[in-house]
Order: sequence, then C-alpha cells, then structure tokens
Amino acid sequence: MVFFPHMVAPFFVSRDSSIRALDHALDGNKKIFLAAQKSPTVDHPGLHDLFAMGTIATIVRLLHLPDGTVKVVAQGQQRAWLNALDDDENKGERCRITPIEIEEKSDLTSVEALSRSVLASFETYVNLRKRYLIDNLNSIRMISDPNALADTIASHIDSAKIKTRQSILETLDILERL
Repeated sequence: MVFFPHMVAPFFVSRDSSIRALDHALDGNKKIFLAAQKSPTVDHPGLHDLFAMGTIATIVRLLHLPDGTVKVVAQGQQRAWLNALDDDENKGERCRITPIEIEEKSDLTSVEALSRSVLASFETYVNLRKRYLIDNLNSIRMISDPNALADTIASHIDSAKIKTRQSILETLDILERL
C-alpha cells in the first residue's frame, strides 16, 4: 500500500516487530512512518525491500484484534525519505527519516487551471467507477490546496498499480504531480 499525505485509511498489521512499533508510537507522539514494500512476499523487509520515500502519519485509531493482528487507522501528514532501519527488540521496527517540505509554486495560474482539470477528470472517473459516495466527492471538491488535492485524488485511484502510485508520491513538483 502506498500511503499519501492527507490520506486517512485503515490497514492491518501482523508482524510482531511492526505491532511493537505501533504500540510504542501510541505511547508517544502517535507518529509512524509508512513506506510501501517493493514485494509483498518478503516476510522481513530490509531497507532495500522498501521504497525510499514514504509518508509520516499519525495514528488515529488502533485496535488489537483477537487473531493477533492490529487494525490501524492513520492520517498521512507529509512525505519523508527513509534513511535507515533499526530493529529494536523492545520497541519494534524503528527508522531514521528526513521529512520533505513541499515548496509552493510561483505560477499559481497554471496550478489552479491544472487543479480544475484534474478534479474534472476525477469526477469523470468517479462517475464511471460508481464506487464513491457523493459526500466523498463533495469533500474532495472543497479542497483548495493543490498539494492536498493531488494527494487525495491519487489516494482514491485504486486501479493504479503500486509503482504508479509510488511514482506519484515521489513527484515533488505540484505541476508534474497534477
């Protein structure tokens, strides 16, 4: 799963080290780093098994299920580079990251025009897919920040392959991302 800034989504965790890391984050600032795994078949991913860019997220809700898995609802905050992984037996997986600040574009006219075009294309996508509630579409229409709009729409294009979604996450220039 590629997790985007501005995205709120549930996911399930079953690895012991990841569950310990979640519990540790819950006891602290509730911040976690989410990076997509290149291959889902790797049981104990190392640094090279993960994409280098991910998202810093805040845990909104965490529920330990009877089967030992954990259901997490998180909200993406900002992009970050993954620099290193450490496995602390007591605290679970830990990582060192570098947060990325997105610079505002000076050519606001182009950004605004492209934002309107992307929103219109997304509305067409939604109408063809018939999977979204009108309330969700209305809330997306209310997004005025182009970065939030691009990330929110990208998070809802569930037909895109993981490499395509990751490529969008890694695109820092808002015109290119839109």
